[in-house]
Amino acid sequence: MVTSKSTLTVARMALRVGRDALPDYARPKSPRKFTQPQLLACLIVKEFAGKDYRGMQVMLAEWSDLRNVLGLTQAPHFTTLCQAARRLLCQPLADRLLSATLAACRKAKLLPRRTRLAAIDSTGLESRHVSTYYTQRCGRHKGHRKHRYPKLSAVCDTGNHLILGAVIDRGPKPDAIEDERTLLAALTHQAMDTLLGDAGYESERFHDVCRRDLGIRSIIPTTRRGRPRLDGEISPVNGPYRRQMQQRFPKALYGQRWQIECVFSMFKRNLGSALRARRYHSQTREIRARILTHNLMILLWMWMFYTEQAGRGFAWPPFGLPGHPRVRRVIGQSRVGAAGGRAASRVAVGPSAANHGDGRPAAASVRELKRVHLRAPDVQFHADDAPGEFGHVGLAFPGHGVVYAVQVDRVAVAS
Repeated sequence: MVTSKSTLTVARMALRVGRDALPDYARPKSPRKFTQPQLLACLIVKEFAGKDYRGMQVMLAEWSDLRNVLGLTQAPHFTTLCQAARRLLCQPLADRLLSATLAACRKAKLLPRRTRLAAIDSTGLESRHVSTYYTQRCGRHKGHRKHRYPKLSAVCDTGNHLILGAVIDRGPKPDAIEDERTLLAALTHQAMDTLLGDAGYESERFHDVCRRDLGIRSIIPTTRRGRPRLDGEISPVNGPYRRQMQQRFPKALYGQRWQIECVFSMFKRNLGSALRARRYHSQTREIRARILTHNLMILLWMWMFYTEQAGRGFAWPPFGLPGHPRVRRVIGQSRVGAAGGRAASRVAVGPSAANHGDGRPAAASVRELKRVHLRAPDVQFHADDAPGEFGHVGLAFPGHGVVYAVQVDRVAVAS
């Protein structure tokens, strides 16, 4: 799954999610210098940009566009951001923010109401930035290989790589200890039909919890365990669900379990595998912020429409196009004429250029097609448009095969 690379867009969406999940102020007598959604957006941008608290303060002080997006008149002090992280990234508020993020994904048609296929796994994170190669070459830092490290157990949707729930603990520790907690944490945000897991979660107890108590089909490979028998015979597999997995294991469906490995790879490549925090509770809050940032980066990719990639079947853009505040009026709507099952990759508006896709000419003429950004307070589209302050834009959404011709208020040519 492609993720967003725009800092301003991530900040804009984080501010929107914060407004949906949090009140503006925690107490009636708060100083009211900054709202809680603003501080949350600062924390999300901090993880997105890979900054510490002091670096985030400098970034806000020097970047006026970011302050304008967040509605800030001044940059908050780094101690303000640190205190906000302690308050906003505690377990109850982090769960509320994750629910608001997944609700925005459902509204964007990126996440279904019930996940068909989910996967569970865990990964370890580094607690310091010293490289392993350096510690191997330098004999003075043998203590880098610590016996305990931050461990993230998560459940993801294999279709969109969104993290549905997570449990943060210290490792090394067997996955079976956290399996039920991780699954219940995900079920508080999203229902699911099938759960895929590796051999670390294989136990009759976990199968029983998934299938009997929660009504979820668990697919986990059966492993041989225990000491070999003295007579050399293979020990029988105990439990009906473990025997079922041994006799009728769905290999084709289980092949999608690697999607959660892709999620962890995205998580570490985009946001880093090493944590800046040193204490356990600070590391836990930092991981929660990175989970929210990861989901927002996936969601925001849907807000950027590229006409060159129209054949990939993107989903409908969030919050709908015709009612958008930047759209003056909808000129026409039609279905894309799919030749050979492919949707049109470029839509030109105007009788001299093309049509809506079904042979019916558009309502405005286009002299010269250019790539433009349709900018708005909380959304950003890419489209083809004629130059000018007011223009008619042709937007193709191949996920639904719909072409809209709309008139917008302002068009800014992309650099």
